[in-house]
Amino acid sequence: MYNKNKAFTLAEVLITLGIIGVVAAMTLPALIQNHNEKATVSKLKKMYSVLQNAYNLYLSEDNPVVAVSDNEEGATTVASWFLPYLNVAKDCGTTNEAGCISGTYKLKKGSSAADYSTDSKYYKVILNDGSVIWFKGNPRVGNHLGEIHYDVNGINPPNQWGYDLFAFEIQNEPNRIVPFGVSDGCRPFNENCAAANSNGYGCAYWVIQQGNMKYLKDHNLTLN
Repeated sequence: MYNKNKAFTLAEVLITLGIIGVVAAMTLPALIQNHNEKATVSKLKKMYSVLQNAYNLYLSEDNPVVAVSDNEEGATTVASWFLPYLNVAKDCGTTNEAGCISGTYKLKKGSSAADYSTDSKYYKVILNDGSVIWFKGNPRVGNHLGEIHYDVNGINPPNQWGYDLFAFEIQNEPNRIVPFGVSDGCRPFNENCAAANSNGYGCAYWVIQQGNMKYLKDHNLTLN
């Protein structure tokens, strides 16, 4: 009698590898998306804190806060309130420098939003971590002094509102930074993020307060 070592046949190995490949193909996209969403939440919360601290530092030095216009001069003025307190890798100003900011961005619902790179009423800078912010003067209502748009991963895709692009409102009296999406602020969440066909302008507040991006899958969410 002979002792025979048991082993997998080539066919069995191929079948096993095929099953592993199918399982990986089904689970990896979800894992990657979950990881990316967690990173986005973390970066947005951090930037919110950074911007508020920068604004507080500016005000603590008795610097003036004045109403600005929605134009190149206004954007430059708003940027001057924050730039000394940020870790800026490249200051692109209001010009369209290559590699500073992506071209056309999309709304959350998928249609085109705007090409911020070619608009001189936005003052753009690249931060040391590769993210991009651009400032805008816009005294739309009441104490609304301007806006700060923040792309968490710079020129990398998807370049889409509610996915990697978010915004903050600069307010006066009280002096503070408020994420877009607050019910009594700029671009309320319920109308500007929750619905499947929304523009995505008002998603920042949800991400910061809830710590997730569930609105990308659940379109029945609401904020009081």
